[in-house]
Amino acid sequence: MKTGLKPYFYITAFFFLMLTMTTTSQAQTTTVRGSVKAAETNESLIGVNIQVKSGDTGAVTDVDGTYELEIPSPNAVLIFSYVGYQNQEVAVSGRAVVNVTLEVDEQLLDEIVVVGYGTQRKSDLTGAVSTVKGEELTRLPTASVQQSLQGKIPGVQVVTSSGRPGDGAVIRIRGIGTLNNADPLYVVDGIIITGNINDLISPNDIETISVLKDASATAIYGARGANGVILITTKKGTTGEKAIISFSTYQATQQIVRTIPLTNAQEYATLANEVTRNETNNPNAPLPFPNPETLGAGTDWQKEIYRTAAMRNYNLSISGSSDRVNYTLSGDFLNQQGIIPGSEYQRITIRANSDYKVSNNIKIGHNLAFIQIDEDAAPGVTGNAYRADPTVVGLDKDGNYGNTSTRSSVGNPLGQLEFENDNKSVGNRLLGSIYADINFLKYFVLRSSYSLNLFRGNAQSFVPAFMVTPQQMRLVNGLNLSRSENTNWLWENTLTYNRTWQDFRLDLLGGVTAQDNYTGFLSASAQNLPFDDPSLRFIPLSDLDSRTISNGASEWSMFSYLFRANTTLFEKYLLTASIRADGSSRFGRNNRFGYFPSFAFGWRITEEPFMKNQNLLSNLKFRAGW
Repeated sequence: MKTGLKPYFYITAFFFLMLTMTTTSQAQTTTVRGSVKAAETNESLIGVNIQVKSGDTGAVTDVDGTYELEIPSPNAVLIFSYVGYQNQEVAVSGRAVVNVTLEVDEQLLDEIVVVGYGTQRKSDLTGAVSTVKGEELTRLPTASVQQSLQGKIPGVQVVTSSGRPGDGAVIRIRGIGTLNNADPLYVVDGIIITGNINDLISPNDIETISVLKDASATAIYGARGANGVILITTKKGTTGEKAIISFSTYQATQQIVRTIPLTNAQEYATLANEVTRNETNNPNAPLPFPNPETLGAGTDWQKEIYRTAAMRNYNLSISGSSDRVNYTLSGDFLNQQGIIPGSEYQRITIRANSDYKVSNNIKIGHNLAFIQIDEDAAPGVTGNAYRADPTVVGLDKDGNYGNTSTRSSVGNPLGQLEFENDNKSVGNRLLGSIYADINFLKYFVLRSSYSLNLFRGNAQSFVPAFMVTPQQMRLVNGLNLSRSENTNWLWENTLTYNRTWQDFRLDLLGGVTAQDNYTGFLSASAQNLPFDDPSLRFIPLSDLDSRTISNGASEWSMFSYLFRANTTLFEKYLLTASIRADGSSRFGRNNRFGYFPSFAFGWRITEEPFMKNQNLLSNLKFRAGW
C-alpha cells in the first residue's frame, strides 16, 4: 500500500512546491498604477508606452490615460514614451501611484531622416527631402505603394495610370525632368530599382518613405536620380521591444463612380438619320432608323462591361528584439479583382528583416523578401464600349451576340470578354540584401552590402476559334507563350566619418559600388491546336507553318565612386557637397565615366540672435543649391 502511494505523494509534493514558488514569486512583485497627461494641455494621453527599465514588463495607457503595471521591485524605474513627447524616466521609490506629465518634444528638428546612403538630422538638411511614415500609407486600402503616396507629399504628383488591378500610378516629382522616361528612381532598403515597384513591396511592410526632390539631395545617385529619388525603408523590430504579433485585414469594393456620357439608342439613331440626310442631300432618302423614339435607352455598353470588384488584404507580422537581435517577419496577401470581368491581381509577399549585434563594434543584418504575382488580364474592351452601337443588343435571350460591326465598325465587347479573356501571367521574385557594419576608431563606420533582385516569370495567352459575326470571328485557335528572367546584383561599400565638436558637426561619406543587370526572354506562338483544354495546349501539336519563336538577352553593368560632405556650424550655417562618378558599359569605350557634382548651402535664420525674441516663426531656413 505504501509503495502504491509513492507516486501520488511525489506528485502532490511537486505541485505544492510549484505553488510555493509561485506564491513566493508573486510576493516579490509590486503593482503600480497612475495616469499620464500632457504638460501643456493637461489632457490624458492614450497609448503611452510604459516600460520597466532593464526589464521585459510593460503596459500602455488606456482610453482614460491610466495604466496598471506589475513591477519586479518597489525601487524599479519606469520609462514613459510617446510620439511627439520627450521620454521620461521615473523612479517608483516604493509608491503605489505614479502620475506623470509629459513635455512636448521641442527638438523635432533633430528628427533623423533617411537620405541617400545614410541618415541625417532634419535640421541639417540643405536639400529638399520629405518624409512620410508607414502608418499614414495604410489608412486607405490601396494595392500599390505609388497610389498610397497620393496627396501625402508636397511637390509629388500621383496620377493613376489605369484601372487594371495591380497597376500603380504615374509619379512626377516637381514635374517632368527628362525626356522619354520621367519616372523617379526607387531605392528599397538600399536596393536600387528602376521602373514599377508595385510588384516588389506591400504598403503594410513600409516603415518610412523619404522623397529626395532637388539636385542637392539626388546627385549622390547620379543621372538615375534626375527625376527624383524615393527611398523606402521596410519595418524592423524596435530596440527593447518584446515580441509583438500583429494582424490586419480589410475588405473593400471598387466601382465606376462616373461613366463617360454617351448617346443612348434614341439619340444615336437621331444623329444617324441626320448624317444620312446630310450625306445624300435628299430629305426623302430612306433612313436607317425610321422611328428613333421607339428605341428608348438601348444598350448601355459601359454598364454591360463594368462590374463592382472586390479587393481584400491580409497581413500578419511578428516583430521584436533583444540585446543582440532585432527582427520582423511578415506575410501579406492581396487579391484585387478588376472592374472588367476576367481581370484579377494576386500578390503574396513574405518578408524577413533582421539585425544581429555580433559585438559592440560589429553588426550584420539582412532584408529578404519573396514575392509571387499571379495576374489575369482582360482584353481591351473599354475603347469598343465607347464606340459600340447602342441600338444593338449585347446578348439576346437565345444567347446570340448582337452585331455591332454594321455601323460602329467595332466588335461586340461582350463577345470579346467571352472569347478573348484567357490571358494569364505568373511571376516570382527574390529581393534581398545582406550587410555588415563595422565601427572603429570611434568616429568611423565601414558598411558593406550585397543586394540581389532575381525575377522569373511566364505568361500565356490563348484565343479559341469562335464566331460572333462575320466581322468578329477567328477560324483557328492561337496560343502565345513567353518566359522572362532578370538578375540584378549590387555590391556597395561605404566609409562614414561622423564627429561633433562644440559648435561644429562634420559628416563625411565615401564609397564604391558595382552593379550588373542581365535580362533574357523566350517567346513562342502557334495556331490550330487540336485541343482547347489548358492541360493539352502544347506548341508541337500545332500546325508547323504557324509556329514562330523569338529569343533575346541583354546585359549592362556599372561601377561608381561617390563622396559627400555635410557640415553644420553654430547650428545655423549648413553646407553639403557631393559628387558621383558613374562608369557604365553603355557608355562609349573612350568616355566610360560621367560625373555628377552638387553643392548646397543652408542658413537657419531663426538661430540668429536678432530672431530670438520673436514668436512668429519657429523655424526659418534659407536654402540655395546647384
